[in-house]
Amino acid sequence: MKFRFLLIVTLLLGLIVTGCDSSDDPVAPEPEKGKLAVFSTPAGAEIFLDGSNTNKVTPDTVEADAGLYVIKLELEGYRDTTFSITITANQTGVVNVTLKEDNDFTFYGDVIIYETANSAVDQPSGIDLSAGQALGISESNPDRQNIDIYYSSNEGKLVRSAHLVQLIDPLSRNTYFYIGGSSNLNDGVNSPVQDASWEFGMDDDENNYAFLYDEDGHYSKLKIIERGVANNGVAWVKVEWFYNNRIGDTKF
Repeated sequence: MKFRFLLIVTLLLGLIVTGCDSSDDPVAPEPEKGKLAVFSTPAGAEIFLDGSNTNKVTPDTVEADAGLYVIKLELEGYRDTTFSITITANQTGVVNVTLKEDNDFTFYGDVIIYETANSAVDQPSGIDLSAGQALGISESNPDRQNIDIYYSSNEGKLVRSAHLVQLIDPLSRNTYFYIGGSSNLNDGVNSPVQDASWEFGMDDDENNYAFLYDEDGHYSKLKIIERGVANNGVAWVKVEWFYNNRIGDTKF
């Protein structure tokens, strides 16, 4: 009986040990991976995957476990672009993104200025480019020193730099003009850098836009969109323009 009892205990222990043997446990499968080919226009954007830099730039391919990811593309001079995309197991997806330039400009439109022969007129004949306002050059106007350009009839009808106003209390702001090659203000053409070839005015019958460079180092892109004569016989022009809020930035 004693021998039989020991045999049973031994067999039970063997079963317990055998049941605890992890070598027979099922092995968890490796996660299935997929790939994503990332292109951008322009190329050269850094690729981030769920916030982590992949240390790759477009065009290139990233590999990851199958699933939903957030992709971010970064390129200097362009806005960061973020989007979600699913990477599918054992497949290579393709995405092509057009990056938008990181511009910071304001559009002002339908602003009318009237010609003046340097008289103390109350009608607005000058423009503060940064504020989008038409202002009078009259010496009684407290905001007149903000004027960048004005509509002159002294030397023909010209839109000119404010510093050329010849009053007892002159204006001081220099603005340079460069005539562009198109009448389409939205053509996406950037301004050339201001240099000695730029002038201090433009004709009031100019149909192409003009790039402007003001006293504070800001660029504008301005076009005369309409012309007319007021009831008092004074000519006027209506203008619209983009004002780049970044100093020295020529992008439009």
